[in-house]
Amino acid sequence: IAERIARTEIVKAANQGSLAAYKQSTMVEKVRFIVSEDERLCEICKEAEGVYDIGDVPSPVIDTHPECRCVLAPVLDLHGAVI
Repeated sequence: IAERIARTEIVKAANQGSLAAYKQSTMVEKVRFIVSEDERLCEICKEAEGVYDIGDVPSPVIDTHPECRCVLAPVLDLHGAVI
């Protein structure tokens, strides 16, 4: 149980830390919630997958569920090429 809690909290802290850093950046206006596409993908994450404005990220993305493996990534517009 301790390992499950630790893994969950690490992913949650990483996503929250990433979001905070992206908000401070002048380059990031949107983020992408990238799901772990395998047999363990849950419906909550599947429905939350997508791109969000930096100030409009929904709770399931910020407050991950136990054993979530999904991550936030910046969406960058570099000279017209969105990555």
